[in-house]
Amino acid sequence: MVTVNEILTMVNIALGNAPLLNCEAADANHDGQITVDEILTAVNNALNGCPAQVTPTPPTASTGRFATTATVCRCWAWLLS
Repeated sequence: MVTVNEILTMVNIALGNAPLLNCEAADANHDGQITVDEILTAVNNALNGCPAQVTPTPPTASTGRFATTATVCRCWAWLLS
């Protein structure tokens, strides 16, 4: 879940009051800035919960296929792709 503090961090970054380094993961499109749509996504995730995000892991020796694991939905991980 995204917290209010994380959303406030994003707003401060968007306003230029904090560096992007404070929450690089919030920059979903990796353009070097936090935009209104990224903040709105965070607000929606705070209100409704985060969608399940899938992270591929290397193929296992037994199956030869990629496995997936869910990631946490936090400022530092919820938008990583």
